[in-house]
Amino acid sequence: MKKIALLLIISILVMPFTISADDSEKAKVEFAQKKHDFGTIREADGKVRHDFKFVNSGNKPAVILTAVTTCGCTKADYPKHPIQPGDSGVISVSYNPRDYAGEFIKVVTVKTPNQRIKLKISGVVIPKNQ
Repeated sequence: MKKIALLLIISILVMPFTISADDSEKAKVEFAQKKHDFGTIREADGKVRHDFKFVNSGNKPAVILTAVTTCGCTKADYPKHPIQPGDSGVISVSYNPRDYAGEFIKVVTVKTPNQRIKLKISGVVIPKNQ
């Protein structure tokens, strides 16, 4: 019985240190900016694109699992390989204004094993006939 109590006490004392050690040993994706405004764009000019640059400021390799867009008019390309600590990467977001006029706001949700980051693009589309 004393052995079980002793093991329980040791577990309780050691647990906070193992949890904090795990928290400090993670990848951390940090973006220089999370929003981009294209301003006024013309539908006739076609797709526009913006590169969201990021750095892995953690101490483990960062893996981008997905970059999910809110509609078919928006696409996101992201690195499929791990980004090493201290290295940088780019998530390229494109928007196709075809058959759309007026203001738009689109969100891209970037998922890593331990993060969920929202990137936003916005602007105003002038239709072809104007």
